[in-house]
Amino acid sequence: MSVTSPLRAGGTGRLDLVDALLRIDYTETPEGQQKVLINHLYEFPISVMEELLLQVVHLSVTHSRREHHVLLKRFLLHLATKSMNIAIRLSWIIDAITATFVQLGLQDRVQDLRDSIETVAIQGAKKSSTSTSSPATQSEAQNAILDYELQRMQRRLALFNDERLFTLQLTNISNQLRLVQDRTKRKGELHRLLTELNEKFLVSKRVVFPLGTSGKQVDWIVQVIVQECSVFSSRERAPYSLICEVIRDDVCTYSDPTTTNLFLADGSLAVPLPDAATAKHARTSASTSGAANHNRTKSQELAGNDLLTEVFGETPSQRKHRIRASSVYGTHPRWDIACVMIKAGDDLRQEELALQIIDVFNKIWQEAGLTCMVVPYAAVSTTSDAGVIEMLTDSSSIDSIKKKAGVQSLHQFFVRAYGGEGSKSYALAQTNFIETMAGYSVVSFLVQIKDRHNGNLMLTRSGHLVHIDFGFMLATSPGGIKFESAPFKLSQELVDVMGGPNSTTFQYFKVLFFQGLKVAREHAEEIVALVELMTPYNTIACFGPDPNAVVQQMRDRLRFDLETDVEFAVYVKELIAISLDNWRTKKYDQFQTLQNGII
Repeated sequence: MSVTSPLRAGGTGRLDLVDALLRIDYTETPEGQQKVLINHLYEFPISVMEELLLQVVHLSVTHSRREHHVLLKRFLLHLATKSMNIAIRLSWIIDAITATFVQLGLQDRVQDLRDSIETVAIQGAKKSSTSTSSPATQSEAQNAILDYELQRMQRRLALFNDERLFTLQLTNISNQLRLVQDRTKRKGELHRLLTELNEKFLVSKRVVFPLGTSGKQVDWIVQVIVQECSVFSSRERAPYSLICEVIRDDVCTYSDPTTTNLFLADGSLAVPLPDAATAKHARTSASTSGAANHNRTKSQELAGNDLLTEVFGETPSQRKHRIRASSVYGTHPRWDIACVMIKAGDDLRQEELALQIIDVFNKIWQEAGLTCMVVPYAAVSTTSDAGVIEMLTDSSSIDSIKKKAGVQSLHQFFVRAYGGEGSKSYALAQTNFIETMAGYSVVSFLVQIKDRHNGNLMLTRSGHLVHIDFGFMLATSPGGIKFESAPFKLSQELVDVMGGPNSTTFQYFKVLFFQGLKVAREHAEEIVALVELMTPYNTIACFGPDPNAVVQQMRDRLRFDLETDVEFAVYVKELIAISLDNWRTKKYDQFQTLQNGII
C-alpha cells in the first residue's frame, strides 16, 4: 500500500483506516480528496478507531492545512459523543501532549480541543423523540424529557470528572512515593495513601477500571485491595501495583457506563451487602488473615518442592479465590479483581506507542494463521509524565527467576520446573517460549528495541516470553551508544531453552521467524504507518533528530529489493546467524551483571 497507489474503495477495517490517515496526512493528496477521506472516517467502527486513536489525534493537531485540522477536530469530538471511553482517552492524550505542543507553537489547537472534549462528553449522543399526544400531555412529556436529559448529563459529568480525578490521584501517589528516600518505608506509605483513597474517594465515587475499550463490559472499581499492592524497586521512580476489586456490569459497556443499573440511587450496589460494621471487619480480616493464609499456603507448596510456585507464587485463580473469600463484595455474582501498574515521573507516550505496535503485529500474525506471537498488553499516558500500564500477572523477569530458583541459566529452570526434557509439560512450555521468542525477535528487529537485559525479559508460568520496558527503540539506545548492534537478542541462554542451535525445535524457531518477518513485510505500510503518522513535529524521543530517516530505515530492514522468497530466506538466515550468541549481546549482559546485578 502506498499513498500514490489507487484509493481503497470504502473499506472500514484497520488497513483501510491506515490508508485513509496516510492520504489525509500526505501533503500531495489533493485537498478535495483529503476532505472526502475525512468524511469517510465517520464510517469506521468505534473499535477500529480506538486502535489508532493516538495517530488520529496527532494528525488532527499537526495537519498542515488549518481547515483540515478543524474538520479532524470535529471528527474527534464526534467520537467523544459516541463513546465515553474515547472521550476520557482523548482527554488523557491531550493532557499528555499539551506541554510539548505549547512549546511548538500549537497551543491554540490543543487548547481548543481540550476545552471542547468535556462539553461533548457530557452531552453524549442525544436520542430524538416524537410525540402525537395533546399539547398538555406533550408539555408534560417535554418536561420529563428535559429532567431525564439533565440527570443523564449530570451522571456523565460526574463519571468524566471522577475518572480523571481518580487517575490523577493514583499517579500523584506514585509521585509522593518518589519523595520517600528510605525505600523500605515506601510500601507502608503506599498502603496508608491507598487506604485514604478507599475511605475518602471510592466510598462515594463510581469509577471504572481505566484500561477498557468501548465494546467491553464495564468493570466498576469498588475497592482497592490495599494489602495486595506493592511498590516496585526503582532508583528514580516509584511505580506500584494497584490491585482492585471490581464488579463487571452485564448491562452497559465502556461506550456509556452511565446506563448501568448496577447501582441504586444512593450509589450503593443493587445487590445487598453486609452492613458497615461487618464490612469493616471483613476488610480488617482481608489485610491480616489473608496475608497469613497466603504465607501458610506458600509454605505448604514449597514443602512440596513446587518450583513454579516458589518462583511465581500462587496462581491467579488461587489468588482470586483467597481474596474473594474475605471480601465484603465477594458474594456478588460478577465480582472479580483487576490489576494495573501506576507510574509517575516518566513520559509513557513512547511505551504506549510501542505496545500499540506490538498489538498490531500480533493481530496481523493471527489473521495470517501463524503461530509466532507476542503477548499484548496496554498502556495509557494520562499526563505528560505519568500513566497506567496493564499488569503482567503470573510472570516474573528472567533475572528474578534465576535468583529465586537458584539456577545458573534459564534452561536449568525449564528442566527443573517443567518435568525435564521429554515430558509433555516441558514440550508445551518450550513451544510457548519458541513461538513468543520468534514473535519478539521480529518486533525487536524491525522496531530496534534495545536494553534487552534479563530484567526486561519476562517469563510467564506457562513458558511464554514477554518483553517489557520500551524506553529505547528506533533511533535511541542506552547512553546514546548503539552497543546492542545485533539484529535482535539471541543469546546462548535463550537458544539453549529452544534446544540448541542444531535441534529441530530451534529449526522451528527459524521457520517462525521467517514467516513472521515475511508477513510483516507484506503488511509493511500498515506497521510503518503507526510510526510515520506520529513523526510530524518530532515529539517522541525515539524518533531521534531525523524522524524521516527512522521511517525509511524501518522499510529498509524489510529489504524490498529482494524479489524472491529464496533471496529473502537467505537474508533471514543471515540475520539469525549474526544474532546467534553475538559478542556484543554477551558483553551487554555482562555489563548489566556488573553494573546492576542482573543475571
